Amino acid sequence: MALHAGRWMRSVAAGALSVLVIAGGQVSMASPSSAASSQASPRGSLVGTLSAATIGMKQTSVSAPFNASTDSCPPAAPSRTGPQGRSCLAVEPAPPAQGTEKPASKAAVAAGEGVCSLAGAGSWWYQRFSSCLREARTTFTHWNDKGAVVGTGVLVVTTSMTLNATSTTWNELVTVKLESATGDVTRLDVGFDVTCDSQCTATAPTPWAGQRSLGIGEQVSGQVTYSENLPAGSIDDKITTKYHMFVTMAGVQPTQPNANWSNGRLIRCDNAVGQYPGCVYPDIRANLVLPLSQYGAAAATYAWAIQNMSDHWGATDNPLQRMKGEDLAKANRRVTCEDGTFSPVAAVTDDSCDEYPFAGTYQGGHTGCADIVPQLENGQWMFYSVKGRPDVTKYEPCVRGHVPLTQNSAAGGKYGSFVQTDRVLDAEKFVVSVTS
Repeated sequence: MALHAGRWMRSVAAGALSVLVIAGGQVSMASPSSAASSQASPRGSLVGTLSAATIGMKQTSVSAPFNASTDSCPPAAPSRTGPQGRSCLAVEPAPPAQGTEKPASKAAVAAGEGVCSLAGAGSWWYQRFSSCLREARTTFTHWNDKGAVVGTGVLVVTTSMTLNATSTTWNELVTVKLESATGDVTRLDVGFDVTCDSQCTATAPTPWAGQRSLGIGEQVSGQVTYSENLPAGSIDDKITTKYHMFVTMAGVQPTQPNANWSNGRLIRCDNAVGQYPGCVYPDIRANLVLPLSQYGAAAATYAWAIQNMSDHWGATDNPLQRMKGEDLAKANRRVTCEDGTFSPVAAVTDDSCDEYPFAGTYQGGHTGCADIVPQLENGQWMFYSVKGRPDVTKYEPCVRGHVPLTQNSAAGGKYGSFVQTDRVLDAEKFVVSVTS
């Protein structure tokens, strides 16, 4: 992967002196004997192929069951609170099928469905910059003064939050619906408020003022706002958002009107990346997406490495780690691409050394790489070894792709912007997805 403008690269032709040419912020190569060097290192044997069926978006979103801290309603008993009896609010458990955390549907992610459509009823759903609690169910129960149940109401709660990559203020939409009711429960009064901990404050803590009266099938929605106050310096802060719902029925003594729960995932706000502070769900890994249609041979090189090399760097089970510091990345690149063993091949126009794992990661900076030549032939990516270089075993500590400089540089620029837009901190893990 070529480094940004201001970074540099070179390819050493066998037996020839190469000259660096800088134009328009890009570094290219001119060699008085480029033809000879290309003939000295042509592509060799086929070492693999790549097709659309073997690439695609990696799964980085998860769902988890909803749990609340409200007490269950007490057993039915004669009431001592008056002739109207008493009431209680209890949270229903999540459906059994969602008892363990699991990835969200790949098909749903690929279809780009909305944040709450990915979550099952009674569950949370998370991406790096968003979350949803979908249709968490609570049951309101009314007993008469004899201890007999005379009415119930089922309320469902949905919340949808979008974090901001360049701000520490964000909003959450809250909706409560009286889904169904029985007996003498025909209307319920619903209040709602939120808080957050650490350096965070709920600047608009209530989605609506006071309590709202809901009839069967009616719902109420409103927005709450959070704001994180980060002190100066390169720091990050972990935050939990917390929720409280208060439900009563006119004329009935409430004995347990509260339901309380917390967000199952921590939010991280930081001012350690980019020009502005921002917030993410840090344990939802950032996903570097590199389409073949845009990054060509560079993206093909990474996809081949992920699928074929023994360490499959950037895969879900072996993510890469960002390494902060341009000087460190340059040093890694010098080790991998500028050791005197890389020579351009005739099959690649404006050939350049594209290293994977990236120089800007803690996994980069190795020698003894597998040298490959990615070629698009009849709509199929084919990968060849390089004559004069050691045979490809797929156990090497790195890969060097022979990639046109423009595609190499474009991929390097994408990685540089990705760590900013996805707020990837130093040593934070991320995955790589090569798409069509």
